[in-house]
Amino acid sequence: FGFVERGNDSIDIILMDVSMPVMDGLTTTKYMRDANITTPIVALTAHTSLEDKCSCLDVGMNDFVTKPVRTKEITEAIDRLMLEI
Repeated sequence: FGFVERGNDSIDIILMDVSMPVMDGLTTTKYMRDANITTPIVALTAHTSLEDKCSCLDVGMNDFVTKPVRTKEITEAIDRLMLEI
């Protein structure tokens, strides 16, 4: 997480795949939030249930977009977060 911890101003939003092979996106996000990294995170996942969405938001992700990613949905999520930055 060094690039984010250093406060790299070029990183405005992280698009986080929830199902990664070594460390899943939920665990990664939890570690980042525990390290006080506040960069907004959008979950990208094929899991579409309300429980899945709640799990993402509970660990500190800021938004949730399902796969396959639709341009309109990802653009809207990014736009919402950019308003908060």
